[in-house]
Amino acid sequence: MSGIDCSVGDHISVSDGEDGTGPFVATSDMFRMRHRVRNKWSHLISLHTT
Repeated sequence: MSGIDCSVGDHISVSDGEDGTGPFVATSDMFRMRHRVRNKWSHLISLHTT
């Protein structure tokens, strides 16, 4: 029985996704969507805390 070869993952870079978008995503659309989602969650939280 052989072990797992983890060397294939040595070249993968991990990002938090906050510093940029992919080539097929317009940055302005991404900011607009994040803003909309943030407002929606804020509204839902305020409804449940009152």
